[in-house]
Amino acid sequence: MASGLAGEGVIVEVATTDDDGFGRAVSDAPSVWDARAIVHVFARQTRPYAFSWPLTVWLARNIPRFDIVHIHALFSYASAPAALLARRNRVPYVVRPLGTLSAWGMSSRRPRLKRLSFRVIERRILVGAAGVHYTSQTEQEEAERLGVRSTAFVIPIGIAAGPGARAPTTRTVSPFSGAWASQTPTVLFLSRVDRKKGLDLLVSAFSILARERGGGRLDIAGEGDEGLTAEIKELARRLGVSDRVRWLGAVHGARKAEVFAAADVFVLPSYSENFGIAAAEAMAAGVPVVVSDRVGIARDIADARAGVVTSCEPSAIAGAIAQVLDDPAEASTMAERARQLVAERYSVDAMSLSLMSMYEEILARSPAPARLHGAESRSA
Repeated sequence: MASGLAGEGVIVEVATTDDDGFGRAVSDAPSVWDARAIVHVFARQTRPYAFSWPLTVWLARNIPRFDIVHIHALFSYASAPAALLARRNRVPYVVRPLGTLSAWGMSSRRPRLKRLSFRVIERRILVGAAGVHYTSQTEQEEAERLGVRSTAFVIPIGIAAGPGARAPTTRTVSPFSGAWASQTPTVLFLSRVDRKKGLDLLVSAFSILARERGGGRLDIAGEGDEGLTAEIKELARRLGVSDRVRWLGAVHGARKAEVFAAADVFVLPSYSENFGIAAAEAMAAGVPVVVSDRVGIARDIADARAGVVTSCEPSAIAGAIAQVLDDPAEASTMAERARQLVAERYSVDAMSLSLMSMYEEILARSPAPARLHGAESRSA
């Protein structure tokens, strides 16, 4: 987003804590230039909720400089002072919930505390917002079930074409039938290791295919919950497929492109997903995809016939994988449609233009509209 907006002539500054997930710091430097934006990194004082006094002080001093504030995520400390200080300084702000308002998000990880926090804090943040940025229609509908009625903007995440992506016509999709064991088709999962991603469903589905057809390999790329990783490895052992499951760890850049290029089908069987960026990346790389019907972009994929959408059941997921790999010609056509869908709806350019349109609409409603383009523009 930062890079795309900068390309449109917007001055972008990012304020964040040093909690890069699982307690890792993103940087020890107070300010670095990254992704064509000025990134300010502040130490957090608590691990839960990521409270940061230095971030609060910076927001208090600097929010008046901006034309608009874009808040990412709820149920995290930074969103509360950002919204409060923006309101106090009459700077319009947008909230991107990041899937936190889904049924899964509200019922997992301290659900009682979340319900209380939603009534006391998050609802007020949303009511005061000039707009709520959803990344899919599904995410908006789930938020509205909670009673969220703020002005909504549905803007998908932009996907940059990665290195090594190949046209689907040059891919060789290995058919399961008969030759599966010798051709060893590769099923790929690439995302965070998190319970909502449905890895238990995927390993169970893979075991069904391995039992019925023999052979094949499941590549799991990503890292995250170490306890869950141990559980999934034990599940694979019990189902008799641990020797066919490769754990690749986190992959980035050229290595990620290599992993996509080696895959015959990508599967994201999530129980909940506000968008599904990993699936969009796979589509951009020309890999046929299978996603659950709870992935935010599942409707787009189904409407464009750009992949196979399935329920969150191991047998259904196994059938969807077989559907892709049993028909290489259709899988290739599917991948071509997927690349077209990404180019039309999920490109960085499309996202950036939509974000600009949202900002300009919000600023036009503000008491003193500002320009986002050109030398006279303030920061955004």
